[in-house]
Amino acid sequence: MPPQGAVLFVGSSSIRMWHDDLAKDLAPLTVIGRGFGGSNTNDLLHYADRIVVNYKPRAIVIYEGDNDVAQGIEPDEILAAHTKLLNKIQADLPGCRVYLLAIKPSIKRWDMWPTMNEVNQAFAALAKERKAVTYLDIATPMLGDDGKPKPDLFIKDNLHLNRKGYELWRDTIRPA
Repeated sequence: MPPQGAVLFVGSSSIRMWHDDLAKDLAPLTVIGRGFGGSNTNDLLHYADRIVVNYKPRAIVIYEGDNDVAQGIEPDEILAAHTKLLNKIQADLPGCRVYLLAIKPSIKRWDMWPTMNEVNQAFAALAKERKAVTYLDIATPMLGDDGKPKPDLFIKDNLHLNRKGYELWRDTIRPA
């Protein structure tokens, strides 16, 4: 088991694909990567005891919502699932800080961006209502001057991040 009191990163493949560089990127923090590809918020909620609570982290960074929108889940349902997840975390891990990452804009899912942005606004509002919850806007720095995703941040699939994309995330997350 990894040590208790670490910073836990959970969520979909955008977190999973960062596992190899996560510890180096956020050193000297002790971090645990537990992303799993294709997941949505309800999946994370279902496995929360196993991959969140079990580690007894001091902080949790969550990236979910991208696949939720792609699967056609309505924004209010995504927000409800996030609320349930936060309720669980705050009940089972009192004092644990939670960082909600914005849904990233991507070239592949650009047609879904209006809905994703709506969810991001809801995440920001949810974080303002909650003690120990912070919304981190990783989305805005990923947009170019033309208001569209910067192509140089993605691997060939135009959905997942390359090294430059993760460096941008690192530089946004680290100060928090």
